[in-house]
Amino acid sequence: MQEITHAETAPDTPVQVPAGHGWCSWHHGPGKELRLITAVEQGSGPGAHHRACAHCRAKYRLIPLGEQR
Repeated sequence: MQEITHAETAPDTPVQVPAGHGWCSWHHGPGKELRLITAVEQGSGPGAHHRACAHCRAKYRLIPLGEQR
């Protein structure tokens, strides 16, 4: 029987996601070229953030947080 020589990863180990890739809050799915659109701060609790992919930013005319006045 062959011996396993690699270490197994824990089931709760975070998966590395390339920069700019993640979850789009507008189409509720994975997307590329994500930009932060809103950041919700709360007095108690973690707050929230909403990111949009390039397609949704164009479709819904969303302005990234860093470019808003």
